[in-house]
Amino acid sequence: MTGQDTSDPEKASAPPPRVDGGLQGWLTVLGGWLMQFSTFGYVYSFGVFQGNPHVALDYYTRVYLTKNTPSDIGWIGGVTFMLACGLGLVSGKLFDMGYFYVTQVAGAALYIFCIFMLSLAKQDQFYQIFLSQGVGMGLAIGLTLVPTLGVIVHHFLRTNRALATGIALSGGGCGGIVFPIREHFRIFKLLLKHSFAYTVRASGYVVIGCMALSLLLMRAKPLPATPSGTVQPKALSFFKEIPFVLHVISYSSFLTLSGVYFPIFFMQLFAVQHKIDNDLAFYSLAIINAASVFGRICGNYLSDVFGAFTILVPTAIITASTIWALLGVHDRGSLVVVSIFYGIFSGAAFSLIAAATASLAKSPREIGCYNSMRNGLTFAIGGIALLISGPIQGALVGTTFTWTRAVAYSAVRTLRLIC
Repeated sequence: MTGQDTSDPEKASAPPPRVDGGLQGWLTVLGGWLMQFSTFGYVYSFGVFQGNPHVALDYYTRVYLTKNTPSDIGWIGGVTFMLACGLGLVSGKLFDMGYFYVTQVAGAALYIFCIFMLSLAKQDQFYQIFLSQGVGMGLAIGLTLVPTLGVIVHHFLRTNRALATGIALSGGGCGGIVFPIREHFRIFKLLLKHSFAYTVRASGYVVIGCMALSLLLMRAKPLPATPSGTVQPKALSFFKEIPFVLHVISYSSFLTLSGVYFPIFFMQLFAVQHKIDNDLAFYSLAIINAASVFGRICGNYLSDVFGAFTILVPTAIITASTIWALLGVHDRGSLVVVSIFYGIFSGAAFSLIAAATASLAKSPREIGCYNSMRNGLTFAIGGIALLISGPIQGALVGTTFTWTRAVAYSAVRTLRLIC
């Protein structure tokens, strides 16, 4: 006799209670952070190429792609964001089917390949940059984004779910700090001495190390067995839920994402055109991304306490207000203030989309089993908005750099989150 009651075979064979987090869970968060650092961090530094004040003021616009307009160049970032989000429907489905490592390895390999293909792009060959940076990197990020968020959710089904997601997504903001500053010194000091190819390859080596470590750290956590007879829902069935439809179409996806990223693409160029200090104009992008780290983590922490939608609405109002405030930027101080406030609240707004989507699930089991499909749908529709936003904003700015129209369009679109 051991004193243990084994009279009930079901109790004796029952698995131990599921524990959220733990060492493996937080290491997975770190791996997700590194993946976001390598992917979205690079994308968030797009303004370095579109508007670098130290190299002929705009490296793509005035040096490397002189035959193309700002609207043309806007398609590079727009397509990257569109594919990064739009492919979530496919990668989310693959993740739910158990192909997490397949999507991560394939996405990482494609992303690294595209960085080195970008380094081979020739001057004034728009299609080469568009295919490698716009299409290729976008597809690669699309393979990794939703599965990265999904595997983190598996480790935090009941507690700290939004916080863990926000910490991982803050990697994109940190990458948006490091890559612009790193590219600044490379371009300013080495580009004329070496080449555009040297600059891009130098960043590629950093990405290789970060992605390799990310793949080693992230681990999928098995979910509890699905009861017999359970039928996996089809993607279109989620559109029968009115809250989900409103969330996707208006609250957090299409209308909002078509405007919210205007400062990411054009802040540096805006500052340079308004004759604000060139050094500070360059670092405005790093300031935005640094502030977004704070916003992503704090916004998601507050959503765990008060609810995702409760935090999302005021966040959108303040984000839209900071975009409007661009029209009042006229000196160093105002540029820094607007950059900080925009970074905090836009970072929170983007990272809260995943938390808001998860909050629509009916049970923790649904979050674990099918939430990646929900996220995939949300990001896929948002990807369409991101595709058209950059070119529209670039066309509104035009070759005469008329900023009022683009700012008004972007701010109003962002405000549609609360309508």
